[in-house]
Amino acid sequence: MTIDEFSGAILYLSAGIGKKLDEHATSVYFDALADLPGDAFLPACKVVLCNHRWATFPTVAELRDATANVIRGRTSPI
Repeated sequence: MTIDEFSGAILYLSAGIGKKLDEHATSVYFDALADLPGDAFLPACKVVLCNHRWATFPTVAELRDATANVIRGRTSPI
């Protein structure tokens, strides 16, 4: 995914959850998630936002799992 796709999805999550990632955490998240397709990442972020029950930022693992489910067609569009 591109940095623009990633940034847009992370801003979406940040606004929805009410938490921000600092600069260093953002770099780590991008490094760990950049291999995912951007067109599946934003829909996955929407799913995570709707299902994440805590006032914390979702983990890399949670975001990767949700993206994998979007790619496999295991989630319905929101």
